[in-house]
Amino acid sequence: MQKKGTLDRELEQSLTEIGVVWDPSDAAFQRGLGELMAYESANGHANVPSGYVSRTGFRLGNWLTNQKTKARLGDMPSDRAAELLAVGFDTTRNVPDEVWESHSGALRAWFEEHAHTNVPRSHVMEGGIKLGQWLRVQRAWDAGGKLKGHRRQRLDGLDPGGRSPDAIWPDSQIIEVLREAATMAYPLTIDQYESMRESGLLRGPAVAVLYRRFGSWVAACLAAGVESGRPTLSPGGLKFTNSDVLGSIESFLRLHGSDATGKAYAEWARQHVDAPSMGTVTMRFGTWNEAKRQLYSRR
Repeated sequence: MQKKGTLDRELEQSLTEIGVVWDPSDAAFQRGLGELMAYESANGHANVPSGYVSRTGFRLGNWLTNQKTKARLGDMPSDRAAELLAVGFDTTRNVPDEVWESHSGALRAWFEEHAHTNVPRSHVMEGGIKLGQWLRVQRAWDAGGKLKGHRRQRLDGLDPGGRSPDAIWPDSQIIEVLREAATMAYPLTIDQYESMRESGLLRGPAVAVLYRRFGSWVAACLAAGVESGRPTLSPGGLKFTNSDVLGSIESFLRLHGSDATGKAYAEWARQHVDAPSMGTVTMRFGTWNEAKRQLYSRR
C-alpha cells in the first residue's frame, strides 16, 4: 500500500472517504482514546483499573499501561500524550505510588495518635483508606522480600517488620526526646511532656511506652539526665480512680461523638480543670482506644 501523501490529492481524498486507513497505529490509538473517553464519561474520571475490559471487549486497562510504557521510553508523540491528558489520563502519573504514599501517611497519622501500629484488620481511616488490610499486605510483602527500595525504608521507620511498637523508639531516641522536652520545661513533668506531644511541639513516644521501657517516669528522666518535676498527678493517677477516668471519657464522648480522637480529648481536658488529663488516660490504659474499649466493655 502506498503511503498517504504520495498519491494524487483527489484520489487520496476519495480513498479516505471510503474508509482507507493510512496509518494503522493512529487508528488503533483513536480506538483506545474513544474507549477512554467513554469510560471517563460514564465514571467521571480516567483512573482505569489495570485489568479493565470495556463492554466492547477492548482491554482498556492494558492499552493505557502500554501508553505509559511508550511515554516512559520516549515513543509517545506529544500530540497523543496531550489528547490523553485532555481526557484526564496523565502518562507521567504513577497512581500506585500515590496510593502507597496516601496509605503510609495514614499509618503515620495512626501512630502519632496511638503510639503503636497494631491497626485492627477491619479499620478504615478517613477517606476510605483500609489501613488494617493494607498494613497486613505490606508486612506479608516485606516478609517475602517483595517490598523494595524506599517503600521498605519508609515502612521500616513506621512499623519495623511488624515488631512490638516499643521497637519503634530505641532507648537512645527516647533519651533525646526527653532532653528536647526539658529545653521547654524544667523540671519536666508527665503532664508537661504529654501537653507538648498533644500540641505538636514534640514528637515522641507515649508515656505508656516510657513506663514499659524504664519502669517509671523518674527512671526515664534519670536515664536522660533530666530532672523530673513533681507531676500534677502521681504516676499511678491516684487523684482519680479508673472509674473517674472512664467517666470523664464517657462525658466527653457524649458531647463529641464516639469517633472523637485522643487529641480532641486532650484539648477538652485542658479546658476542664476537674477532668483527668490525657497523660493520666495513657498511663492508666496505654492508649486512647484501649481506654474507650474498657469504657464500652463495662456497659
